[in-house]
Amino acid sequence: MSQAPADIRRTAAGGVLWTASSQALRQILQVAITAILARRLVPDDFGLIGMAAVTLAFVAPLNELGMGSALVQRRELTPGHASAVFWSQVGIATGAGLLLALIAPYIAFFFRRGDLAPLLRLMCFNLPIGAMAAAPQALLLRSLRFRTLAMVETISLAGAGIVGAGMALSGWGVWSLAGQALAGTLLTTALLLPLSGFNPLARGAAPRAAHIRELAGFSAPLTGYQLLNYASRNLDDILIGRMLGAGALGYYSMAYRVMMYPLQKVSGVVGRVSFPAFSSLQDDLPRVRRGYLKAVQYIALVTFPMMAAVMVAAPQLTHVLFGPGWAPVAPLILVLSLAGMSGSIGTTVGSIFLSKGRSDLMLKWEIAASLCYTVAIVTGLRWGLMGVAVCYTATSLILWPISHLIANRLIGLTLPDLFRALAGPALLAAAVAAPLLALRLVWAPVSTFDQGLFLGAGVLVAVAAFATAAAIGRPAALTEALALGRETLLGPSAAPRSQESP
Repeated sequence: MSQAPADIRRTAAGGVLWTASSQALRQILQVAITAILARRLVPDDFGLIGMAAVTLAFVAPLNELGMGSALVQRRELTPGHASAVFWSQVGIATGAGLLLALIAPYIAFFFRRGDLAPLLRLMCFNLPIGAMAAAPQALLLRSLRFRTLAMVETISLAGAGIVGAGMALSGWGVWSLAGQALAGTLLTTALLLPLSGFNPLARGAAPRAAHIRELAGFSAPLTGYQLLNYASRNLDDILIGRMLGAGALGYYSMAYRVMMYPLQKVSGVVGRVSFPAFSSLQDDLPRVRRGYLKAVQYIALVTFPMMAAVMVAAPQLTHVLFGPGWAPVAPLILVLSLAGMSGSIGTTVGSIFLSKGRSDLMLKWEIAASLCYTVAIVTGLRWGLMGVAVCYTATSLILWPISHLIANRLIGLTLPDLFRALAGPALLAAAVAAPLLALRLVWAPVSTFDQGLFLGAGVLVAVAAFATAAAIGRPAALTEALALGRETLLGPSAAPRSQESP
């Protein structure tokens, strides 16, 4: 991690391009797979797999215990550190999987679904298999090999989608969702191990207790943060599944999945690149500050207009992609899209905390945020699914500027500076939403065919509105992003020499 700043800038830009390209391809694949599964399965199936997934989410941090991030952040690293992470995580995840399999009947009793126990036991295999990928993935991130990671994730998603869709079309029901998850984990691990060049059995990679102790100072608070984060973010699924049933959880899970797309597919792209890049520049605060503001702008340029369009077209989007049986999802998407906007920016603070080695401060913030989300979700249950969605979204909108206020102090960034950086993307979102809303008011399609035509016309209108607003306003972040893309693809001579490096 000793590259020159200009090299880091080009590598990070290439990482964003490779990761974003693979994310775009995976997004298309994911939408197609979800559409197939939604039409072959029923909301109860998605709710049942959601119960299993939310249970696994509580022990998922044991797959890494923050050790992978510690491998990325640490200045001096030996093969023994990576080997120690690999074997400790596999051992812990195996134990957690066995324990979870033993108590599966009690978890099924809690959710009042006896058929959950065998499904959960099968999905427990995800824990040790996924743990094997933690160290190889961290090593690839540390060396900024984003092209390799993008390739692995795309192949894994495609393979898992083929397995899941094939099982669903063959009548496997909810087991097709479990098969899809297991296939994705298996493929990811099988590809990462050889491609990373990491061999946990190598003679020079013998792990020692000292290696774990050296990483634990950073990883222990991060693990606490991850556990709390998983708990607070999945509490809504637990309570909805327990109080309102699997069908209601199926609707909510589908809406939540749409809301999470910008966080996973856009913020995840920039966050994956920015953490190792910022770690390599952690002592150069002005450069980190500039790079962070640009990263936030790039995210908002995509997620703000995207979620604004989704909010307006939610009924048609739901009907065409998932079918008329999923109509209750549309109003939930409308509300949760606001949380998607704020969350796409809010998740970026993790790169600041981690790159500055302040996982302890990150943990303290998550304790406070988790309490707020818990109160909000419990309160919202009184009004059903919509009550949970509204309270969750309101809490998200209140908490995200506070999280920035805390994290941004580590790099000397003020909240007004952040808001100014987001002003352009917010105006672009309004420019996209306004003509779409006008189109919807003029044209209220009823049949599936007409709603498909509406979506096609809506995409054209949204793209035209975005391009027109961008040409008039000329957002600096968009100009810089295009110039950086040209430089990455065509070489340094393709971009103006006066451009700042992040």
